[in-house]
Amino acid sequence: MERRVEIGGVVVAPESGAGQLALERAHRERHPVRCLCQEKGVPVYVAAFDGKFYVKRLPGTGSKHARDCPSFEPLERLS
Repeated sequence: MERRVEIGGVVVAPESGAGQLALERAHRERHPVRCLCQEKGVPVYVAAFDGKFYVKRLPGTGSKHARDCPSFEPLERLS
């Protein structure tokens, strides 16, 4: 599954050049970002490390992501 996120109404692939620019701006300006693995999207945040920007799940939201999403994590009681 290629990850897609929505930032201010624009859908980007985080690993693409345009995606990295959009994530950089979202990180700098604290724009909301949603992972589009589910129809309504799941809130995520942007982390920066070594000049690159990464989409990270918010605490407690792992089970809200689609099973094939990199951010999916089953509920602790089910694993």
